[in-house]
Amino acid sequence: VSLFFRDKKIYMVSLICCDEEFSENNVVKRKELHDTILNESGLNSHMKYNWGEISSDFDARSNISSINIIYF
Repeated sequence: VSLFFRDKKIYMVSLICCDEEFSENNVVKRKELHDTILNESGLNSHMKYNWGEISSDFDARSNISSINIIYF
C-alpha cells in the first residue's frame, strides 16, 4: 500500500496484490490479476465516481502494476 499526499491530504492510494509471485518479465500478469480482482468486486478497471476513480494500471517505465484509487 502506498499513500500519496497533496496539500496535506491523501489524493491517491496505490495497492499491489502480492498473493502471487510474478517474474520481472511477466509482471503484466499482475495487472490481469488486479483486473480480475476489480471485476469480481463488481468494478471495471477504470471506474469514475463523483469523489474520484478506481483504476488498474501498468506503468511500463517502472515495470509495476497497481490498483489506484484517486480522489478528486
